[in-house]
Amino acid sequence: MPLDFQFSEEDVAIIIDEADVGQACAQCGKCTGFVMHKWRHTCFMCRCPRIKHTICNKRNVNIRARLGLPEPEEKAMSFNRHASVSAGFTWIPPGLEIEQLKQYFGRLNPEEIPKIGTAGEKYRDLQIITQWPRHDLDVKYCRRMQTSAEKDQFKKMRYDIVRNGDFDVGFAQICPKRGMICAGCKLNLKASEVVVSAPKLNVMAWHPDCFKCTTCEEPLIDLAYAVKDNKIYCGRHFGEKLKQRCGGCDELIFTDKMLKSIDEYYHDNHHACLKCDKELTKFYVKEGFHYCATCFEDISGTECHQCKKIIHAGEVTLEDQGQTYHVKCFACDDCRKPIDKKKFTRRGHKKICTDCIEKRKPKLCGKCCGRIEGDAIKFDGKLFCDGCFSCAECRMPLSETAYKRDEDHLCCMACYERSHSKTCSECRELISAGSRIVTHESKNYHPKCFACTKCHGELEKRFTICDGKRYCKACAAKI
Repeated sequence: MPLDFQFSEEDVAIIIDEADVGQACAQCGKCTGFVMHKWRHTCFMCRCPRIKHTICNKRNVNIRARLGLPEPEEKAMSFNRHASVSAGFTWIPPGLEIEQLKQYFGRLNPEEIPKIGTAGEKYRDLQIITQWPRHDLDVKYCRRMQTSAEKDQFKKMRYDIVRNGDFDVGFAQICPKRGMICAGCKLNLKASEVVVSAPKLNVMAWHPDCFKCTTCEEPLIDLAYAVKDNKIYCGRHFGEKLKQRCGGCDELIFTDKMLKSIDEYYHDNHHACLKCDKELTKFYVKEGFHYCATCFEDISGTECHQCKKIIHAGEVTLEDQGQTYHVKCFACDDCRKPIDKKKFTRRGHKKICTDCIEKRKPKLCGKCCGRIEGDAIKFDGKLFCDGCFSCAECRMPLSETAYKRDEDHLCCMACYERSHSKTCSECRELISAGSRIVTHESKNYHPKCFACTKCHGELEKRFTICDGKRYCKACAAKI
């Protein structure tokens, strides 16, 4: 059912012109440029709040125009952009003389003074955007508004603010009378000093640095304030006195369908993981933001120094020089094979495994002690060049032929046979080492050469000798 009130957008016309798209993030430093999330007032790229990016107003702001307030009847009390810039500031309290202006700014911290080209200029710009959020001022900036009923509720709130005069802008002046006490610090105000007065609370006055929001205690930028129960607030915290603010999208909630988690309220579908936007039932909190279990582990887990991926709970790790690694990522910088922390050598910023260290060492021949170029022959725990790995008798290289060890040296098979073989007394040829030998009367024979003189068959253990010749038993019987 529509609300019964008369409302015209022209009654509270506001002027807001902010630059945010593509602006750098001052919080994470990794953002490629601000892109508005589909429903949060955060960056889609880095998930940091919009206000943490270097957003700014495109032109010097008249705070009354932003709040939709009419200019005061006395022109001297209106914001004069030209006068401010001429004095070297983006804003000065209207109606003050030069010495009074010095006294006013003298009460503020240097970084709060909106002097052109200083941090104070950016501070003022950011505080205007922070203290008076655009989505609290104009329904067109409310990304959550889904129903006409919610939009009507928003417009009703704005109508009541205008009707009640809850928004206003204070002014600076010389303390109007003696005996006044600062409504902020409760100290006496001197008759000659510059004070801030709030027309909605005309019996009160403040030191310039005491004119602060009751909730956040930040100086009220450009002296703009809102009144609730005789207390002054910035626009953001005044709005939270009227409605709950959603911890997900940062907008005021204009529906009864809301959730409460810890100390924050949410639109019914906005209690979601900051990273993946998944709606939460069970959640984890880090730096005030809510995450699902998976994303919380991603942002809270230790990052592997090598692969830059998160080391999940239960994974085995290695620590080296204050950095943490997956075991598989702690690898030799030469061969890229995983290495045990105890089995490597550091060369500058590189880790070299023992195998690669051995490969880097010069190869020296175990015989001639010369440097081996190319492949080396490894034998008996030593390295040899091709020329030194040779037969001790004939000097023939052994790298591509069979060889045998002969006491403390190596021999090719031919030389080994020659030095270790016996000569057959019959045929006068060598008997191969390891071959069967027949020995008779201190002479050696091939088995085939120790034969019967008549039938030439190999002789058994028992044979007959006649006239110096050997006969088998059968042939001996025929003689």
